[in-house]
Amino acid sequence: RDHPMLLGRVAIVTGAGGGIGKAVAMRLHRAGARVAVCDLDRKEGMKVAQMLQDDGGISAFVHTDTMREESIKSMVAEVGTRFGRVDILVNNAAAFVFGHLGQEGHGSGTGTDRTIDSQDWDRVLKTNIVGYAKCIEHVVPWMRRNPLTDVVYENDQGEGVSTIHAGCRGSIINMASVSSFIAQPEFVPYNTTKAGIAVLTKCTAMDLAPFKIRVNTVSPGTV
Repeated sequence: RDHPMLLGRVAIVTGAGGGIGKAVAMRLHRAGARVAVCDLDRKEGMKVAQMLQDDGGISAFVHTDTMREESIKSMVAEVGTRFGRVDILVNNAAAFVFGHLGQEGHGSGTGTDRTIDSQDWDRVLKTNIVGYAKCIEHVVPWMRRNPLTDVVYENDQGEGVSTIHAGCRGSIINMASVSSFIAQPEFVPYNTTKAGIAVLTKCTAMDLAPFKIRVNTVSPGTV
């Protein structure tokens, strides 16, 4: 366990049944956290939770559909009740919806050369934007109950030592993407939501700062 400050902390990771989410869940476990593996895919999610348990960790799988607020609300309540607290939220679940606003078949000729219908927009916005927001909304009351962590730094920039009190009550990490910042051909729905996640993070960080809850974004490249 190489990060003592995570010992005993409780982390929720959505989309943890594979890919980046699985890797994040494992990393948090190895840092001493208790991990709630949340995913729509029961089979893969349970496999990850069992993997963490087999490695000596405390973990549980919670079936979660981040398109549905009731599922999110139930998941957070289950995790909070089971473990007694929520310290970390990693919003990682994502819908990968691609396409463009031109005429289908007049683009690249590949699988992304398609028009975007209302169901596409509904799915990508509910998962990548509203789902993130609702996860944050439901974990914040739990985080606000946590005692402030005792993290103090001393800093001297040549004008004497100042003390920085950097403790927090919770940490929220929103998984964005390099696609938040760049244009990519026929990626309109996906990149739009990933850009939205970046702004959601900035606004939420400002709103939750008075409660000592940190909100940050990680923006991976192609994985």
